[in-house]
Amino acid sequence: MDKIENIEGKEKESDKAKEYNRKKIILSLIELGLILALILVLIFSGLSVKLRDYVVSANNNPYLQFLLFILILGLIEIIIFAPLNFYGEYILEHRYSLSNQTFFGWAWESLKTLLVSIVLFLPLLILLYYFLRNLGDFWWIAVGAILFIFTVVLSNIAPLVIFPLFYKFIPIEEGEMKKVLTEMCEKIDLKITGVYSFNISKNTKKANAGFTGLGKTKRVILGDNLIDNFTVDEVKSVFAHELGHYHFSHMWKLIL
Repeated sequence: MDKIENIEGKEKESDKAKEYNRKKIILSLIELGLILALILVLIFSGLSVKLRDYVVSANNNPYLQFLLFILILGLIEIIIFAPLNFYGEYILEHRYSLSNQTFFGWAWESLKTLLVSIVLFLPLLILLYYFLRNLGDFWWIAVGAILFIFTVVLSNIAPLVIFPLFYKFIPIEEGEMKKVLTEMCEKIDLKITGVYSFNISKNTKKANAGFTGLGKTKRVILGDNLIDNFTVDEVKSVFAHELGHYHFSHMWKLIL
């Protein structure tokens, strides 16, 4: 009887997980559709031209015009996608008992993500606009080169500068788990600066791990939920997945 109940319980959990993933996929498709619709409306309705004319009349400096254009588009995007983000990141996560966030906690994390994005990408956008204005038909060569360099640099500094803005990273303690994970790295000649845990539990009940960084910043990060709630063998299987990203050069392939 207990075995039957356990099987039924696992089936219900499996069905619930499938339902959750299905809804996340649907939300992603809706978001993609809205982005495409927004682009088409901007182009074919003449709204983009009207917006351009407005910012040109408001200021004589082309770079200030560009920033105002981007600001208005950004606000439009926030207004359109805010309800979808709130449902997908807050309501849906709580509905499936996966979130540890309060509303204000979610709002603060969202605001922090927006601010970091502005600091990172606004100077890049201005630089790309400079190339577009001054390099004629060859603007795309400079833009491609800068985007490549930016991506490589960002991949290097993210584990040291960006990620700590959102999570606290601590080297995992000496013991069986660290020993096993280190040996796995050695088998594929992966030299890392360390294996770290991060406090993902402040936001979610999900267990997660990741391989981050390039060059001297290569490291594997394990969510505290994963370390605290799973056996060493289970963590090994997740860790092996992350090592696969390194072994098959997925980071460089994504950059290219």
